Amino acid sequence: MAEGKVIFHVGVFGIGARIIDGDVKILVNVRTDQARQKEFAKLPPESAVLLVDCPGGTIKHGDKSRQEALEREILEELGCSFVSIGEFSQPLELMGDRPEPYDLASWKPVRFVGEIKPSNEAKDHPWVSRKELETADRYRPVSGLGLAGRTGRMMTAALDFFEKNRDKSELFS
Repeated sequence: MAEGKVIFHVGVFGIGARIIDGDVKILVNVRTDQARQKEFAKLPPESAVLLVDCPGGTIKHGDKSRQEALEREILEELGCSFVSIGEFSQPLELMGDRPEPYDLASWKPVRFVGEIKPSNEAKDHPWVSRKELETADRYRPVSGLGLAGRTGRMMTAALDFFEKNRDKSELFS
């Protein structure tokens, strides 16, 4: 194996929610690399479906904690900060062509603070409902697996959390 080559990633993601027109909606990132993501998802290039992921990313050398990594990633992608309103989830595995996982990620419920802005990684940040993700005709989680993939499972778990706690207004951005 080549020295210095990364073979395992640990990701951290923050998912916030709002109640809009009676529906719980989570904030997602519309990826700037739509053509590449459509290839991965096996969608035709002309597809109108937008491939989305959760705000966050990989822990990098120098990050002192998952929390610090998440703070850096949210600021980079959304241009704002957040307040943690729960703990990190158990790690979710990303499986590839290898029999063992090569990527683990955890998410935590957050409440975003400040103005959310586009970035070089996310050109838009829509609030998306469970129904919109399930129909997958406008928004679809990245990867060829849709809701069955790791990102889709994180989004579903976040929606479960926020829907279960919809009466607690302090949890919503």
